[in-house]
Amino acid sequence: MYKHSMYNLIYEYSNNKKMIYNTLTGAFLLLDDYHYNIYENITKNPIDTQNKEIVDSFLSNGIIVDKSIDEFLIIKTNANISKYMSSVFELTIAPTLACNMDCPYCYEKEKTGVMSQEILDNIINFTLHNIDLYGYKHLEITWYGGEPLLQLNSIRYLSLEFKKLCKEKNITYAAKMVSNGSLLNKEIAEILVDECMVKFVQITLDGLNEKNDKRRYLKNGQGSFDIITKNIKEIRDILPIRIRVNIDKDNSDDLDSLVEYYNKELDHENVSIYIAPVTDENENSCTKSLCYKPKDFANIQKRFNEKMNYNFNLPQYIPLACGAMGPNTFVIGPDGDLVKCWNEIGIKDYSVGNVKNGFVLNKRALKWLNKELDEACRECKTLPICQGSCPYQTIDKNSGPVCDYSKYLIENTLNKACTYIKDNKGI
Repeated sequence: MYKHSMYNLIYEYSNNKKMIYNTLTGAFLLLDDYHYNIYENITKNPIDTQNKEIVDSFLSNGIIVDKSIDEFLIIKTNANISKYMSSVFELTIAPTLACNMDCPYCYEKEKTGVMSQEILDNIINFTLHNIDLYGYKHLEITWYGGEPLLQLNSIRYLSLEFKKLCKEKNITYAAKMVSNGSLLNKEIAEILVDECMVKFVQITLDGLNEKNDKRRYLKNGQGSFDIITKNIKEIRDILPIRIRVNIDKDNSDDLDSLVEYYNKELDHENVSIYIAPVTDENENSCTKSLCYKPKDFANIQKRFNEKMNYNFNLPQYIPLACGAMGPNTFVIGPDGDLVKCWNEIGIKDYSVGNVKNGFVLNKRALKWLNKELDEACRECKTLPICQGSCPYQTIDKNSGPVCDYSKYLIENTLNKACTYIKDNKGI
C-alpha cells in the first residue's frame, strides 16, 4: 500500500489541472483530472495494476511512498550522512576582527585583534592534521572579519601555504571572501585572484547614497557608497561580486531605488545581488522593533524578485541546515580560537578548541554536533527546504523552531512557475 508524501504542496493553477511540488525530491508535476484522481485514490486502493506506469511515475518522483516509510527519518538520515561523510574541510578565517567601518547593526562591534605569525603557522598545522586524519579531498576557505583586507599580508601568507599543502596532498582548493568593499580596488582584486585563488567576494550595500551612508560608514564618519560602487565597477571584470543588501524597517523603502541603480550602473555578468534580513540574534544587532518577522520579509523578497525580473527558481532540498553542525567546519578567530558559527566568533564561552591544541568535544561542540530536527517540524511541508531554520537561532533556547521566510514565499514562487508554464508551454 502507498501513502501520499508528507511534503507535497498542491496548487490548482487552471481548470481541471493541478500542480504537485514535492519539497523533498524537487519533483514538479502537472496533473489533469484523470491523473489527479489516481493520485488521490492511491491510499484507498491496493496496488493499482491497471495504472502501473502512472503509479510508478508517482513513486519515482516521491509524491507517493510506501506506507511503511517514515520520510522524516529519511531527512534526519540524510542530514547525518551530510554531517559525517563530507570530503570537504571548510574553514572560515578572520585574520582580524577590526574593521574600518562602524555599522550600527554589526554584531562584532568593539571586537579587535589580529593574527600573530605563530597563529598563522598553527592554522596551517591544524589544517594539515585534519586532512591527514580524515582524508579530506577538498579545502575551502572563506576570508572573514572584521574587514579581512586590513590584514591582506596574512591572507597572502596563508593562501600560499594552503596552495602548497593542497598540491602536496593532491587535493583541490578554493577560496571566497566577505568584505565591506571599501578597500577592494583593482590592485588588491588582482592579488586576491592571482595569488589567493579567491573565486568571488561578497560586498554589502544597504541602499542608495544617503540611506547606505547612514548605515554603513567609515570610522571617520565618511559614507561608503561612492567608494564601494567605484570599486565594484573597477574590479568586476577581474573578480566576481555578490552584493548583499541587509534589510530591516529602516531601509526597506529604499530597496526599489537601489535595484534601479543596480540595473543601470552595476549589472554585469560578474555581479549579482540578493537581499537578507537583519536579525536580532546578537545583542549588537538590530532591535526587535526594526527587524522584520519572516512572514513580512517574505513579502519584501517577493517585491525584490519582481523588480529583478527573477524567474520562479523553485527552492531545493538541502540535506543539512548549516555546515556548522558537522565536524568538518570551523570558524577561526584572530586569537586562534575555534568556534562553529560566524555569530560566535570572538566569544570565549563558545570556543570548541584552538588551532594550537585542536578541536575539543566540549559542551558547546556537543550541542552543535548533536543538534537535531525539532519534532514540531515533522509534518511541515516545507521542512526539506528550510531544515527547521538556522540552528544558531534555537541552539541555546528551549523554544521551538523559528520558521524561515522561505516557508511564506513558496506559494508565490509556485504560482509564478505555473504562470510561466501556461504562458510559455501552453499547458
